[in-house]
Amino acid sequence: MMGDASLLAIGRTQPFQPDTRVQEPAASAAPEPRLAETAEDVRGRCSVPLPGSFKAWLQSMEDAQFVLPYHDALTSQFDSLEQILSLFVRAGEVDDRFFDAVGIQKLGHRRIFQKWFRSHCK
Repeated sequence: MMGDASLLAIGRTQPFQPDTRVQEPAASAAPEPRLAETAEDVRGRCSVPLPGSFKAWLQSMEDAQFVLPYHDALTSQFDSLEQILSLFVRAGEVDDRFFDAVGIQKLGHRRIFQKWFRSHCK
């Protein structure tokens, strides 16, 4: 490395420091917007035809007597099972926000829903 005298000789008082500021990406480098998942896409992720109503869906589950009480909460929060799948289910795993939205607090009840999603959705 050059000494201080050499730096002064070339007109610099400090060694060169590269510009480390983060540059904003160009407008053309913006990511493409994600397309919303259609009901057809959602149905395609399930291994069985989706029931036409929340009541039919709940009745199709093992231990239906424990999940049927959530019918009113489901119908007040969501339009369809496809909507729930689109918002909360990925690769058969249901997001905990689903349980919060419906008010499912008991672990055993959560497991009934989790089992259905894992068994029927990819």
